[in-house]
Amino acid sequence: MTDTLDTLTAAAVVERQKLQRHFGRFDILFFLICTIVGVDTIATVARGGVQAFAWMMIFAVAFFVPQALLFSELGAAFPQEGGPYHWTRLAFGHLAGAVNNLLYWITNPVWIGASIRRDLTDLGVRFDTDNDSEVAARFVARQMASGGADLAEALRRVLKVFDGFFTLLVASSSSLAVVRDSFACKPMVVAQTDDYVAVASEYVALADLPGIEKAAVFEPAPEEIYTWSA
Repeated sequence: MTDTLDTLTAAAVVERQKLQRHFGRFDILFFLICTIVGVDTIATVARGGVQAFAWMMIFAVAFFVPQALLFSELGAAFPQEGGPYHWTRLAFGHLAGAVNNLLYWITNPVWIGASIRRDLTDLGVRFDTDNDSEVAARFVARQMASGGADLAEALRRVLKVFDGFFTLLVASSSSLAVVRDSFACKPMVVAQTDDYVAVASEYVALADLPGIEKAAVFEPAPEEIYTWSA
């Protein structure tokens, strides 16, 4: 574990010094509750009646509180930036940490509501999941397939149509692009060199990449579209 910590680059150390501790046990508890019971799920929970709310109370005792205590203790023991990614990497190595980070990324909702899904369904688009991230993917694919747009133009249409919090990483057969909403509250860090472009939700996930000390590392600006061609 000491060896892993020692491999952090000088840039990572500088970034870590900027961190400020704000979350306590109750903050994390209610943060976890809000990730599951949000504006897009409260109607579904309410439709289940009293039993649905009873189960939510059971989940609060059996899951939310233990999870909040777990995050609080790990955050105090390992204050480095990265959270679950960093803890998983220390315990099980880089591959497990990368898988953890990927699963976090793909399950992070976009919060754009049901109106765009309904419009796309009316146009004959079929959805495989209830995840809002799929709505974004289907919308971009539709714009490129039927709307005559390239990837950058499709994302410009995203900025006009989508109303909510989102950070999108989109790839086509010939290009890669990222875009964030006007609030830019969902995290993204980009590292760019002459040899590669790497994207992660935290800098610590990029800290061990070859040549990272010479890379241009930045957070994408709100409503700014960044594209790279293959």
